[in-house]
Formats: sequence, structure tokens, C-alpha cells
Amino acid sequence: MLILSRHEGEGLSIGEGIRIVVLGHDHRGVRLGIEAPSDVRILRDELAAAVRTENQRAAVPPRAWLEIVPASATPKAWLEAVPLSPTPRVTPLIGSA
Repeated sequence: MLILSRHEGEGLSIGEGIRIVVLGHDHRGVRLGIEAPSDVRILRDELAAAVRTENQRAAVPPRAWLEIVPASATPKAWLEAVPLSPTPRVTPLIGSA
């Protein structure tokens, strides 16, 4: 971790097009201004952690959902229910006019 001292109005640059400026400070904390391209996602750490947690929770379906899906809806049941047709024969048309 890089640790820097900056005064009000001073800033630093990160990579291409990202600039952070100290706007001010008081007993509540430091105010920062961030300039970045629109495709750069900027989140406070606590919000980023909440987004990660919610994404992980959403990726795992609740057990109740699994209980209401009928067994016939499983891919194995679909495969057993659909008869497989024989592979069609293809006759090459070599030399035909």
C-alpha cells in the first residue's frame, strides 16, 4: 500500500485518466474528488462489499425453489421422455449433374 500526504487542493493520478484530489477535511473526515472515465466503476469499500455479498447470495437459489421444481423438469427426465431419432443417412452427390 502506498501512503501519501496531500494537502487540500492537491491530488494524485492513477493510471490513464484517473485523478483524485483532496477537496477538504474536518472532524468528520476527508472529502475527495475523483475524476475518472465513465467506464471505470467507483464504489466505496462498504458498498463494494455489500454488492459482492448480494451477488454471492443471488447466485445460489433458495432451497425452497428447488423443492417446488417438479422432478420431471430436470434435464435427465427430459432426455428420457424425448425419443431419440436415428441419425439420418446422407448420400453424397459426388459426380451428379
